[in-house]
Amino acid sequence: MKRTLSLTIVLVIVSLLWVIPSQAQNSSGWQAWLYNRSANELVRVNETGEVLQQTAAPALDGETLLGGAIAFSEAGNRAATCSEDENGNVTLIVYDLTNEEVLQTRELGNVAHCTLTGHSFDGRQLAYGVLNDIYENLEGWAFEVMDWQTGEILYSLNSEDAEVMVTDYLSVPAPAYHEGGLLVLRMDPFAIGGEMTHALPSFVWEPAENRLGRQVDDVYGNPGLDILSQRGEIIWLETDEDYTTPTNSALLPYTPMNVIKSSDRSGQHQVIVSGEGEAIGAITYADNGQKVLFQTIAYHTNRAPTYSWNVIDRNGNVTSLGELAPSVIDAAPTRDGFALLYQEGGQTLLARYSFVRNRLQEPEIIWTGEGDAFQWWLVWSTPITGEGNLVSWQNVAP
Repeated sequence: MKRTLSLTIVLVIVSLLWVIPSQAQNSSGWQAWLYNRSANELVRVNETGEVLQQTAAPALDGETLLGGAIAFSEAGNRAATCSEDENGNVTLIVYDLTNEEVLQTRELGNVAHCTLTGHSFDGRQLAYGVLNDIYENLEGWAFEVMDWQTGEILYSLNSEDAEVMVTDYLSVPAPAYHEGGLLVLRMDPFAIGGEMTHALPSFVWEPAENRLGRQVDDVYGNPGLDILSQRGEIIWLETDEDYTTPTNSALLPYTPMNVIKSSDRSGQHQVIVSGEGEAIGAITYADNGQKVLFQTIAYHTNRAPTYSWNVIDRNGNVTSLGELAPSVIDAAPTRDGFALLYQEGGQTLLARYSFVRNRLQEPEIIWTGEGDAFQWWLVWSTPITGEGNLVSWQNVAP
């Protein structure tokens, strides 16, 4: 029987920020898909908390989702999942959520893992990564781009085409950015030996030209990468070369990060936040791209780390939300602020935060679900575009 592999709890926590910022919609039209892992169920809610749809997560009869892998189209009307039978055979499924019917399937075989992220869909193209059975082939991974309407494989890349394995780690590529014929791929680790590190390689692939670009060592996957697609702006996390590792952080399975950077369409980099004593755990856009929401982690000698959330605007002004995490599970941008999914008193709550005249208002609890922490994931929300007067980031925040 195939053994089950699991990522570290930190990677599980931060890998949940699966949102797709690319298309403008009014605040009144904001919606979200929530995934109940234990019930294998999808729930769609609007900004008032009204449940608009409730359906089983797409899987073939008698099968289960492999590792909870799920991705959504930009409009939130289609989902892609990896369905696994009792013998370990995996099938990729493209599913119409409106009519609740299967649109396309592709048999992937007996694979150890299948990766789908919030950046998997791009129009008619669906990008996904697979890892072969690790007990037979430790280095066998593949990455494919499929026309989900026809099932045709448009482009493919495998471990023989690109040497991106990390020493002592078993890795599988996942799409971190997928738009206009350009993909940024990151390598997801499996903890099967060696000392874990968060500095995993990522690289740029232009599939139409079958060309691999430079490695991007400072892209750390979904929690540390967010995109305003139509503007071509990207934000990400990295570790400053002079950063002193915080006290007590040696217990972590990865190197803490302390810098948020941005890049415009021309490739010009700017520092948005540079933390000296605190690490940064996760980031996402907020307020339709006018701001960035980020988590900070303070390490202490004789007690557990403390977590807080902050918002920074493009003028370098910071607003603190206080110590909310680690109860926060997911975050997502909205047109006038952001949404947080968090744990409190044995329940999971979805709250919307709004800005009025650039001032953060009291949060509104719009949905409550039963269940322990990490039973619920926020897997999709109405996309944003960052339209309007979005200047570059003006100041470096301490």
